[in-house]
Amino acid sequence: MLFALGWMVCVPMSAQAKTYDLLITEAAARMQVPPEWIAAVLQSESAGDMKAVSAKGAMGLMQLMPATWTDLRRMLALGADPFDAHDNILAGAAYLRILHERYGDGGFLAAYNAGPGRYDEHLATGRPLPQETLAYVEAVRARLRGDSPLAGQGTSRTVWPRREWQAAWLFIAPSDHPDIIMPRAEIMQRNGSGNAVRTLFVGHFSGLPNVSPLSVQEGRKS
Repeated sequence: MLFALGWMVCVPMSAQAKTYDLLITEAAARMQVPPEWIAAVLQSESAGDMKAVSAKGAMGLMQLMPATWTDLRRMLALGADPFDAHDNILAGAAYLRILHERYGDGGFLAAYNAGPGRYDEHLATGRPLPQETLAYVEAVRARLRGDSPLAGQGTSRTVWPRREWQAAWLFIAPSDHPDIIMPRAEIMQRNGSGNAVRTLFVGHFSGLPNVSPLSVQEGRKS
């Protein structure tokens, strides 16, 4: 199942993203999200730098936080290196799918950038999203429309050379169904307003058995 968005138009991938087009195509097929989403987020997040690390610790092409990476790595049986292009793109595509299932067309990009906890706070209290997040969403949408992002809206955060990353605590019961694309998951988002548990993905694949829920702790991306 692919998603049709009124404000999104399928456009050719950027030259930078084409470096990874086979990996993007594979991840899109496996996670059942449009490849244009992955390409646009990749370009906006890291500008194609597979060793990018943000000030908050987000890693690789899709700029995944350590806890999110640890979560998705276990769920998808990925390798140990969060900077591996194949695995980082696949995990990022899975995360996009999770967030779209939870927040829909209007919120999944903002949640990807600001973090689910910060976006939940925005929905619950009306607290404005960071200007960086608003600019990020517009930059991704511009790429999906085929427009050139405005100056300063390229990568979503300042990045530094690759450094050691710290894994978060992870609790998961092994699944007896390795063919499941995405299991049921719960993500705990730690932010300034306290700990909030949000179910981001629960049983959206009809006919697939439920597996034990998984929880991670993650700080805000930005």
